[in-house]
Amino acid sequence: MYAKGDGCFYDLDKAIKSMQIRFVIFGGDLTYLGEEAEYSNFINHTNTLTSPCYPALGNHDIYNSGWEYYWRYLGPSTYSFDGGNAKFVVIDSASGEIGEAQMEWIAEQLRNNKQPLLFVISHMPIYGDSYGVYEFPETEEKQQLIALFEKYEVDFVLQGHYHGFVDITNNGVRYITSGSFSDGLLDSGIRHFLLLNVYGPQVTIEQIPVGEDLPVQYMDGEI
Repeated sequence: MYAKGDGCFYDLDKAIKSMQIRFVIFGGDLTYLGEEAEYSNFINHTNTLTSPCYPALGNHDIYNSGWEYYWRYLGPSTYSFDGGNAKFVVIDSASGEIGEAQMEWIAEQLRNNKQPLLFVISHMPIYGDSYGVYEFPETEEKQQLIALFEKYEVDFVLQGHYHGFVDITNNGVRYITSGSFSDGLLDSGIRHFLLLNVYGPQVTIEQIPVGEDLPVQYMDGEI
């Protein structure tokens, strides 16, 4: 998220209040250039939201030593938390790499899950757009992640990076990529966030439009 999308926080908080949303997950790209001022801007806006927020680290967030700012202001880039009858495991896939230590941590988190529902949050999509441009690199690590998700029966992998909506189910795991609610980072569809309603073992997912509908816009520079 960068300054051009600031106005959407007002719309988001209206939805939080009217729909009684318990918490918000940000799938990464909290900043555009990973600069300290952008992190401060993001934090200032999330502090105004009615419900707590759980961020993931995106590739834009690690530009210009941005990882250090993320750690300083937001804490570890890998963590887990329980929400209702679900466990959420947030992983650091911003660079397209996982690493041995994190892979072991992910396996431990999934293996020790005691909740009926299990979610993984990854900025880099395991299965992304139809062209594969925005997906996690085709490496052994990707196959390891997929194997872990299937072995430990992950219900949903919530993804970012591609600024458009994608919904793919593979071997029982549902991979959902949310579009952007920023005014200037939208690759397809409409600006929106995803509303997840959990009723016991049942989960429904709905796209909630944010603000006025705008034509698709692109930022210059690296994806």
